[in-house]
Amino acid sequence: MINTTLDILYLTLAGCAVLITFFICWAFYYFVRMERNAVYTMEKFTNVLRKADEVLEVAKDKLHSSGTYIAIAANAAKNVVEYLQETKAKKKSKR
Repeated sequence: MINTTLDILYLTLAGCAVLITFFICWAFYYFVRMERNAVYTMEKFTNVLRKADEVLEVAKDKLHSSGTYIAIAANAAKNVVEYLQETKAKKKSKR
């Protein structure tokens, strides 16, 4: 089987080719795993951002609606104060 030094060279080259192929496959496997983990992490981050956006939208809607209620309440209070001032002025004019 091994008769000359050329046969030893060929066996060594074949072994090196097998090892290089194994390490390339191993590196490719870990690269794919890293890529998969990166995609998973990005999906989780996207979900967190989506939920944060939903919370901000709800807060914005609530602030907008409460702002409307505050404006209505302020207008009502203004009308009550004006009415009370008119009533007070009428009472003073009757005296």
